[in-house]
Amino acid sequence: MSLSARDFIRFQPDGANSIWVTLGIIHWYTVGTAEQDLLGNWSITSDATTTPPAGPNSSDELPVWRYIVHSN
Repeated sequence: MSLSARDFIRFQPDGANSIWVTLGIIHWYTVGTAEQDLLGNWSITSDATTTPPAGPNSSDELPVWRYIVHSN
């Protein structure tokens, strides 16, 4: 698995019609391998690495979702 993620730090001011604004973005990454044994149990191997989160930066970028999942 190789994963990069961005967490948006957001705030919504009080007041009618106020919108969420981004205060900054935190970036983090993880890379690793999981293996399944014969009994179906999963474990992460020792070569998994995760970088500490970087940020938050001063970005005011709004998040964009590539996929939206609706559940009923």
